[in-house]
Amino acid sequence: MRYNQAGAAAGLPATLFSKTTQHFKQRMMLGFIGILAGEPTFYRDFRPGLGIEAPLGYHGGFDPLSWRSISVTEDLAATKDAEFVTALRPISRSEIEDLLANMAVWHGRFWEAPEVTRNERLHRPIAYVRRSAETFGIADVARAGIDMAGEAVPAALRHRTDDSLKALWAGLEECSTGPATLLHGDPHIGNTYVTGEGRMGFTDWQCVLRGSWAYDVSYLLTGGLTVEDRRAWERDLLEHYLHRLDAAGGEPPTSEEAWTAYRQQMLWPYYAWLSTIGHGALQPDMQPDEVSIEMVARTATAVDDHDPVALLSDPSGIGSWRE
Repeated sequence: MRYNQAGAAAGLPATLFSKTTQHFKQRMMLGFIGILAGEPTFYRDFRPGLGIEAPLGYHGGFDPLSWRSISVTEDLAATKDAEFVTALRPISRSEIEDLLANMAVWHGRFWEAPEVTRNERLHRPIAYVRRSAETFGIADVARAGIDMAGEAVPAALRHRTDDSLKALWAGLEECSTGPATLLHGDPHIGNTYVTGEGRMGFTDWQCVLRGSWAYDVSYLLTGGLTVEDRRAWERDLLEHYLHRLDAAGGEPPTSEEAWTAYRQQMLWPYYAWLSTIGHGALQPDMQPDEVSIEMVARTATAVDDHDPVALLSDPSGIGSWRE
């Protein structure tokens, strides 16, 4: 890239990264679900001045008629020597703590902020998932995902689709009410990166939402860690997040309230990954099958460990924590 004299003097970046909806299935998915404006909205309205590890945004736009969009952002590989993470790369405890600390910053900064709570471009989680479910048929896609994932889904879950779908809507209703903040919306580990200096950050802000902090935290932890690490660390990691949220200006719940909320939100990450591998003809291939199967295994095991279906019918959580 070359700039004229004024551009060069302004210190504009030598390289940029552009993300576009150039494929028909991408436009169909983002347009029907109603999240086409997500990334341009984040980079225009929320990213400036926000002290988090995330790309800087330079331009964003979308066409509501053709469902084409573009986001022009910082080229992290060039500016920060970034490595983009996948589920097949182990995540250390310090790395997941850094991601949670990063998340707590934007959750705290926009806690009950009018620019979030009154922003009609930011859907509540239940509205976002319902539009996706109605467009692509979540029950059929989930059953196809269970078939494709095979033994990655614990036997106890394979025939509970109807019950768990009912609980899914209850959980999404729960995280769509009460104190709201800015949500990443899709903070799986494949949407993170590590800089050359070892800082962890989030990218791909297409699905920004407004709702409960627990939606983002549960989505990150249930799929971002191996089963063994999640089981060993999740209580401590949740406490770490709550301390950082408090420092960032949020109003954290008590430890036990947070523990309940975290477990109540485990169904959507599980269904999201079932839908990724079991997707229909109108949906794009979003992840390699081996990544999707690993993520299904992690999120399904979290559901099996904590039984959010029972927890949502008994919010006291008695008997739902397995030592």
